[in-house]
Amino acid sequence: MEIIEKLFAPSITDWIQAIASCVAVLGAIAAFYSLFKKDKQKQEQITKLTDLVSKIDTQNEILMEQLKISIIPFFKITDDYQIDGMHGCLMNLKNFGDVAVDVDITIVNDKINPILTFDKINKSSYIDKLDLLLISIKRIADYSIPFLNIPICFQVNFKDRLKNEYYQIVHGTGYSFNITVPEKIETPKL
Repeated sequence: MEIIEKLFAPSITDWIQAIASCVAVLGAIAAFYSLFKKDKQKQEQITKLTDLVSKIDTQNEILMEQLKISIIPFFKITDDYQIDGMHGCLMNLKNFGDVAVDVDITIVNDKINPILTFDKINKSSYIDKLDLLLISIKRIADYSIPFLNIPICFQVNFKDRLKNEYYQIVHGTGYSFNITVPEKIETPKL
C-alpha cells in the first residue's frame, strides 16, 4: 500500500499545476469582469451619444425654422405713391424682409378690376431688402368713374431665397390702400 500511496501522492509538479490552474481561473474571472465593465461603459457612452444626436436634431429643426422666418420677404406700401385723378397711379412697395425673387403681379378678381391694368415697372424679378417694387396701375376703360373711387385689388407673388412661394394682397381705393402679411403658398408633397 505504501507504494500505491506514493504513486498517487501529489508531487511538487502536481501542486504547481494546481496552483497555476487556480491562478488561471482567477485571471479568467478578472478578464471577464473587466470586459463586462468596459461593455457597460461603452453602452453608457452610446446612450449619451444618442441623446446628444437627438438634441442636435432638435436644435437643427429650431435653426431651420429661424432661417425660414428670417428670409421671408415682405412688402409694405410707402406713403409716396402718386395718383393721377383720372388715369391711374404709381405705387411703391418697399421690401422690408429678405431678398424677394421671381416677383410678379396678378389680378385677384377681374370683376373688381375690369378697367385697370397692373404692370411691374421694375424689369428685374429680384427685389433686394429695402428696395422698392414699383407698380403702375392704369385705367384702360370707363373714364366716367373718378380713379379715386375705383376699387383696386391685386396680388404680389414672390419667392424667398430658398424658393418658398409667398403672396401678399394689396386692396383699397383712392388714398387708402392696405396690404396683407406674406402668406406661404403650400405646395403639395409627392
